[in-house]
Amino acid sequence: MRATGLDPWRRVASFHDGSDVDWDHLVVATGAAARRSPWGETDGVHVVRTLADAAGLRRDLAAGGSLVVIGAGFVGAEVSSTARAGSAWR
Repeated sequence: MRATGLDPWRRVASFHDGSDVDWDHLVVATGAAARRSPWGETDGVHVVRTLADAAGLRRDLAAGGSLVVIGAGFVGAEVSSTARAGSAWR
């Protein structure tokens, strides 16, 4: 589904079909040269560029909760797949 809006303070992602999804963790995976998050350094929002970024994401995923991934490239697909497997983070 195509995301059309994001409210990081309420932790809600909006989609083109009019639906909204609440999330506990958000990954912005917009490519190898990912830009800084326009929402700043907000708890639960991860822009993955470095090993330290991935370690922070791992800590949050281990805590459980819902996840939204923005981006369908290699990093986004890998994060989605690994999070779906679940047991890899615990």
